[in-house]
Amino acid sequence: LLATALNNAAELLRAQGLVDAAEPLLVQALSLRESALGPENPSVAESLSNLGMLWKAQGRLEEAEPHLKRCIKIKEAVFGQDHWSVAISLNNLARVVGARGNLKEAERLDRRCLAIKTAAHGPDHPSRAVTLNNLAQNCRARGELEEAEQLYRQAVEIWDGVYGDGHPLVATVLNNLGLIVYQRGDRDQATLLLRRALAIDEAVYGPSHPAVARDQNNLADVLARPENEHEASTDAYEERRLEAVELLKRSVAIYESFYGETHPHARGVMDNLVRILRDDEFEDDGGGGS
Repeated sequence: LLATALNNAAELLRAQGLVDAAEPLLVQALSLRESALGPENPSVAESLSNLGMLWKAQGRLEEAEPHLKRCIKIKEAVFGQDHWSVAISLNNLARVVGARGNLKEAERLDRRCLAIKTAAHGPDHPSRAVTLNNLAQNCRARGELEEAEQLYRQAVEIWDGVYGDGHPLVATVLNNLGLIVYQRGDRDQATLLLRRALAIDEAVYGPSHPAVARDQNNLADVLARPENEHEASTDAYEERRLEAVELLKRSVAIYESFYGETHPHARGVMDNLVRILRDDEFEDDGGGGS
């Protein structure tokens, strides 16, 4: 009971952003559960997962990875290799190993996670879209843009069907899809996808939310890049460039309001805005995607 109370208190602290304060409670909960229940109990797996994901949030990936691997090993022994709970832990481990740069291992974990989810709930379950989006992000990072686009489109189709086309999850994947489509050379379609994402997030969150700032930055990125030197001298491009400037001004204001002027998002978008105003090279701040 004490371990459960400690775990619940830690999760409350974490939800409030007090990650450092949550850590000793999770460490103590893990120790109590191992002593009382043995090292292979499912409750121990829960504590391992909670502590591992907290370390991930702190950027302590090397420490997080073995805890998450041990969590999976316990769950597989107790529940079987194809249990839904195993899929959730595979997803968590994939995020850590991917962040450590092992994209092929992250892909293997995500594909196994996807197979479990598909077998358990069929091809249209919303949790499959989460894994499809993760796989697409992985493919994009490895330069496999065609497969990334296909995976994003599958995720959009599932979330559209489950939640409707006005859901913020749909907007997140539309953002990712729009950037991929642009990378593959179709600016017009990319612009349509990014405008749709922006419209959804504005309707859901209002005009002053960080998700809206992200959408505006991504759209500005696409609008402000001329395809060649000739296009850069056209009225059509100048119109797009001016729209990009206005989008970035609004994004800067949102980020500064939420996070302060020195936050990396605010500074990154401000840098992009300055470059456009100087007719210099436009650079993505990395704020796209989920």
